[in-house]
Parts: sequence; structure tokens; C-alpha cells
Amino acid sequence: QQNPVLLAKVRLRVIGKGSEVILDDIKRGFPELETETIAYMPHKQAMEEIVNSHVLLNSLAIVTGEDYLISGKLMEYVATGRPIVALGDPNGNAAELMKGLPYCNVFSREKTELISEFLSELINELTKGNECLHETENLLFTRKKTTEELSKFIQNL
Repeated sequence: QQNPVLLAKVRLRVIGKGSEVILDDIKRGFPELETETIAYMPHKQAMEEIVNSHVLLNSLAIVTGEDYLISGKLMEYVATGRPIVALGDPNGNAAELMKGLPYCNVFSREKTELISEFLSELINELTKGNECLHETENLLFTRKKTTEELSKFIQNL
């Protein structure tokens, strides 16, 4: 069920090549939602946009249950400290990675009611002035931490 007050506070900005099918579905399902698509943006500028976003949306690839999937894009998102809505397997690797991070969750694509509740809660918190950020300093899988671990591994060879 759509909440026009909530939708009036949201702008969906897609940077990069997004699935036309998904974008069309969103526009059909939420015709009053303000959307903007930017086909290409240099990586540095795109990262600035990501860091300045209120919430990040990541549609994870659909894989079989035995496949391990954590995308580089999701890692960039986690490293920003920003809230994340990921669409995929709520019991998968990405969900495990984000477990315990506030305002970061993986939802099954068909669980639109849960996604709506999550976004409503998030928008209420943002409206109150809460940035809804999570700690990034001690994350195990930031590029810096991964590089440090790789460096230690190579030195011990």
C-alpha cells in the first residue's frame, strides 16, 4: 500500500546501468515517486553521490543457494556507513555480512510490505535528524582492512 506522504519525501536516483525492467516496474508501481536515471558518471563522482545519499539500494544478483555472492558495490555501500536496502536472499552471504549493522537489511524482492515498513521507519528517523549511520572504523571488509590482511598474508609467504 502506497503512502503518499512517505513518497513525497523520497527521490530515487539510479546512477549507472540499471535494469530497465526493474526501473519500469518501480515507475509503474509508484508513479508519483520522483525518479532520476543517470546512465554514466565517473567513479569518483559516483562515490561522492553514494556517500551523500540517505539510503542506498542494491539489487543483488540472483544466484543458486550454493553460490557465494558479495559484490564489490555492496562492499562500497557498507563502507560508507549509510543505510542499505538490498534485494536478494535474506539468508544469504550479503545478509550475513550486514547482520548487526543498523538500518542495513536484505529483503526478498516480493516482500514489499517489509521493505515499505523498513523505509517508513528509516524516513521517520531521518526526519527527526538521526543520520542512521553505522560504524565503519572497525569493519573487517573495508578496502583498507582487506589490503592490510592481504599484505600480511603476502609477507608471510
